[in-house]
Amino acid sequence: MELRHTQREKELQQVIGQTRLVVEAEQQSEVERWRRLAQGKTRELEVFHLELDSILDVLREFQRQGVVIPAPGQASAVPFSWRT
Repeated sequence: MELRHTQREKELQQVIGQTRLVVEAEQQSEVERWRRLAQGKTRELEVFHLELDSILDVLREFQRQGVVIPAPGQASAVPFSWRT
């Protein structure tokens, strides 16, 4: 009887150990999935930031040249005008 109890306890400990390994592997997989997702979003933000910087560079060049761009909603037949 005692031997059966010891054997059953040993089996249960093995099942618990295997279950922990499976859970840890699943958690690690989930962490890795979220890490890859975050890295992808970071790359997207970097590209967006570069695009915004390019737009600002163009606008600064327009400003340097004296180009006036009307604000949205302003009625104008000409999309922009040159300052004289």
